[in-house]
Amino acid sequence: MLTADLAARCDTVTAVDIAEQPLSIARERLAGRPGVRFARMTLPGEWPSGVFDLIVVSEVGYYLATADLERFFQRCRDSLAPGGVLLACHWRHPVPEYPLSGDSVHDMLATVPGLVRTVAHRETDFLLEVWQPGPARSVAQQEGLVQ
Repeated sequence: MLTADLAARCDTVTAVDIAEQPLSIARERLAGRPGVRFARMTLPGEWPSGVFDLIVVSEVGYYLATADLERFFQRCRDSLAPGGVLLACHWRHPVPEYPLSGDSVHDMLATVPGLVRTVAHRETDFLLEVWQPGPARSVAQQEGLVQ
């Protein structure tokens, strides 16, 4: 569903998953949609080529071991276009099967050199943050509303 929503708003979308089944479902839902590409990859070892204006990390960070998550976020940072955006969103409640909590994922993201948090939305259930390569400017700065 997220890929379909992004495809409606973006010129191109590269959807990545470790499992074939969700990719197959998404391929079927978005059949014939131009600009949408699907790739089965094990991140962070495998990585899509290119530079991206937007990278969405939604509900995946806590599946990775700490060292893999560090490498994953470094690859995200290195793949962002100038002015690009990394959006991360994770569930905050404990799940015994996950190696990390959602809060731990975002705590690790905060340590990635070269990224600046420009948006933070914290609720009881989830945490959503937007990160950009530094030095980042706020929306008001980008629109010329403030210096």
